[in-house]
Amino acid sequence: HIGYLSGYRSILQDSGAYPQALIVTREKIALITGASDGAAALEVLNDPRAIWRYGTFFVFSSGDMPSYEGMPAATKTPAEAVAAAITTMIRGVKNIGCDLRRSELRAALESVVPQARLISAAEAFQRSRAVKLPGELELLRYVSRLTDKAIEGVTDLIRSGVNELEVAAEITRTIAVGGGICRFVVVTSGERSSRVDAYARNRIMQEGDLVRLDIGAT
Repeated sequence: HIGYLSGYRSILQDSGAYPQALIVTREKIALITGASDGAAALEVLNDPRAIWRYGTFFVFSSGDMPSYEGMPAATKTPAEAVAAAITTMIRGVKNIGCDLRRSELRAALESVVPQARLISAAEAFQRSRAVKLPGELELLRYVSRLTDKAIEGVTDLIRSGVNELEVAAEITRTIAVGGGICRFVVVTSGERSSRVDAYARNRIMQEGDLVRLDIGAT
């Protein structure tokens, strides 16, 4: 939902190990994220006041670009950042649509708006995201063509004497140059071609090998 509502996609968000949240009103948004994510988020959101950090991360900035100095002070924990952002953004709100999977973040929300009614927004998000907008359809078409291009680009490379890692590297390069993000690159050959979703290894391909490719990107 964070990427869908804000346009910002981050490595922290994709890793799943770091709590993130997004508060959205009709007028503005507030991203709750790890301190190391601040600069990357600022590139997309372009408003330091919309980025609420937790934890400690040291950066150096120069020039006239927006910086960490314009962001709210970092808190120690994600729950504290959620509470601080909500206190600032949505005072007096009676109804809040909520889809928070982390219990500590939901508890932080409840603690600062005890008078509000929390309504599950999960089903509404699922319905909305199930219908693809024209721009989303174009992105799906683009990344599909990009993945095809990556596969077509290694057809001549797949031959005796080449190892799986070389093929995987060329596929990854093509997708990255095209602006895509690799989600999985499976290149297995010979007896390894029966492996399901296995990473490429430095196995040298032999004449007559079966080679399996399974590529996904966003």
